[in-house]
Order: sequence, then structure tokens, then C-alpha cells
Amino acid sequence: MTKRKSVTFLAALLAVLLPLTAWAGWDKDKPATNSALVSADIRNNWTAIGQSQGAENLLADNTFLIWAAGDAAAPSYYTLSGAGASVARSGTGLGDTTRKWGPYAAKVTAGGASAFLQQIALSSSSYDDGMDGREWSVGAWVYCASASSGRIALYDGVNTSPSSYAPAATWTWLTATQTVDSAATELRFSFEVATTKTCYLSAPTAILGPVTPQYPQPSMVETRTLGKAAGGTLVASHTSHAQSMMALMEGETSSGSAREARQEAKISFAPISVEPMKAKIPLLFTGK
Repeated sequence: MTKRKSVTFLAALLAVLLPLTAWAGWDKDKPATNSALVSADIRNNWTAIGQSQGAENLLADNTFLIWAAGDAAAPSYYTLSGAGASVARSGTGLGDTTRKWGPYAAKVTAGGASAFLQQIALSSSSYDDGMDGREWSVGAWVYCASASSGRIALYDGVNTSPSSYAPAATWTWLTATQTVDSAATELRFSFEVATTKTCYLSAPTAILGPVTPQYPQPSMVETRTLGKAAGGTLVASHTSHAQSMMALMEGETSSGSAREARQEAKISFAPISVEPMKAKIPLLFTGK
């Protein structure tokens, strides 16, 4: 009887301690709380963290500051699709003050079909097969009045990898991860709203790596924009971070790459009249 118990205990111990033969990917729920430590779980997560180290947000203007066509058209860098779909800016100082991270959010209302607010991180003309087989992840705050109305997703031209749906009446941080297909043609972020429903999107954050973002990351367009004064407008120029990374992978500089795609959005601004700043204004807005 004692011998049988010893064999059973040894088998259980080996099942706990022996590592997995292959990397199983990121799992934020392992090792489970108050459970025996499993080396494979720890190694899997360490590998995933290492692959996601130093990640930057691949999406532009995730606080929805730039609406070149006005507050009732798709914000700059984003496109809206779906029969009868509409979009509007909400947040600080507006009629609808709904927001989560940053001063503004995007309010999307679907018509007779699902609505999609999307942004291309890497277009078909810029895509390179160096991304094949790599993982990328996304997180975003989503608010919907009713459950099963809104979710986010990643699309690579072949497959769509969606998150779960947001629950009702609470801001929820949704996440999704995708392994880029070997036949992929682009990298695209998508916010989907179900037919006739209204949902809000705040702080979408897409990064390279299998570890989903745990919180928002600033967008490149907010932290690295150069502007110039022209006819009472501030012109913000943005180069897709994903395109810059692909150019570097090919041995090119981001400023000289044939793959670089510069986009411009105009924002109205009030004239600066502070006396001590007059001499600095040309330097601030000439892009030099």
C-alpha cells in the first residue's frame, strides 16, 4: 500500500515539474493563484514578455485629437464603413462628454449593418513578408449601452482575430492577439459595432508581440509630430510607425524609404499672443 502511494505521488510530482516540449504562448492566468508552480508556465510567459519588450503603439492618434473633416466625419487616420454608419467625437467640452483615456473618444453608431471604424497599421503597398508568422496584439477601452454590441479585432488580409464583446454600460479594456498569416497582405485594426447599436472607443493600442497591452500607450502622432503654421491651421504630419519599422528591417531610413507614407491632417488653432513667445513661434511651427 505504501509503495503504491509512493508511485502515485511521484507520478503527480513529475506531471507538475516536467516542462512542456513546445512554447505554448502568453497566458496571464498562469501559474494559477495558490497552485503549484509549473516551470513551463513561467518559461512561456517569460518568453512572451521578452518578445514584446520595448513595444510601441502602431496606431496613430489614439486619443482622437485630429478630426480634419470635422467632428461628424471619420477622424484622421481612420476610416468608417457600414451601411448607415455614423461617427462623432465625444468628450471634454462637447455635447456628449463620454470619454475614458485622454480628452476625447470616438462614438460609432451602426445603421442597417455592422459599423466598422478601422485604421491600417501597415498597408498592402508597405507590407513585407518579414512580418509573416509574427504576433501582434491590441487593447482598447470600449463602452456600449447594451451587451454584445461592440468589440475590437486585428486583420491581416487573410484572418480576423476578434476580442470578446464588451459588457453593458461599463468601460471595458478589450484585448486580442493575432499570429500573422504566411499569406498576409496588411495589418489592420478594427472596431466593430453591431447593427443599430452605439459604442464608444478610447485609446486603441496595437503592439508587436504576443503579450496584449495591459493599458494604453501614447500614439506616435501625439509624441513625435512636427507642425507648421499655414493659413491659420496647424498641420500635423505622421509616418506610420509600422511602416518605419519595416523600412528599417530592409536597411532603409524612415525618412528616405520609398515605402514611407506621410499623411497630413489640419487642426484649427487660436493665434498665440504671449509676448515672450513671439521669437520662438517660427521655430515651433516650421518643422525645423
